[in-house]
Amino acid sequence: MLMNRAKGLTRGGVAVLIVLVGLAVAAVVAVAGPSIVSGPEGSKVVEGSSQSTPPSMTKPQSEMAAQALEQARAKFSSLRAAESAADKLPEAINRSSIAKNFAGPNAARKVGTSKSGIDFFAIPVVPGAELQFDDAGVCVLEENGAGSCQSIDEIEQGQSLVYADHLPELPSGYARLRGFMPDGVDEVKIATSDGKSLTVPVNGNLFVYEADFSPVSISWSLNGNQHSRAVPGA
Repeated sequence: MLMNRAKGLTRGGVAVLIVLVGLAVAAVVAVAGPSIVSGPEGSKVVEGSSQSTPPSMTKPQSEMAAQALEQARAKFSSLRAAESAADKLPEAINRSSIAKNFAGPNAARKVGTSKSGIDFFAIPVVPGAELQFDDAGVCVLEENGAGSCQSIDEIEQGQSLVYADHLPELPSGYARLRGFMPDGVDEVKIATSDGKSLTVPVNGNLFVYEADFSPVSISWSLNGNQHSRAVPGA
């Protein structure tokens, strides 16, 4: 079952995930918070735009985009990196319904690649109808357009977790847990249902773990303080 908190689709504090473009079947659960993610058969489809770049902005929108970009870069070093050819967004992302919320055509950065070969992109965004938050945020999207969006405050609270199983690129029984973390978080610890503790590094503000496992919660340290968050839907 896929979940996302796009406007009007919240169910009991956990959001229903949406398919942005035609994607393979996957079961994904995201932490409560604004997100837009691919879903299994029967999940709602949001029609994408035909534009390859975000539409032109009015002056107020442009100012909002500049502010969102500045705020995101202040919290996430991966977004401050010099732009390279690897950061060019795939068309599946450019055609998504949230492209109009991107904080500029050159704001995105490729932040990592999973062991299964899936590229991930982080994109600062401004608030909008599809994104149910009122402040600057960041979307973390897979190359195929699936992903999640949260405000910067929600990301700092650990609400960027996305858990998915039954993915076509993973072996049978495997699942993926990923999250986007603020600067200062070098690793997370994943507690599993069988009592194990797995240490996973954070690179480019992103951690991705793929294995035959059932996560229960994650914990991390930031500025000398310990934090933890349950993994819903796992």
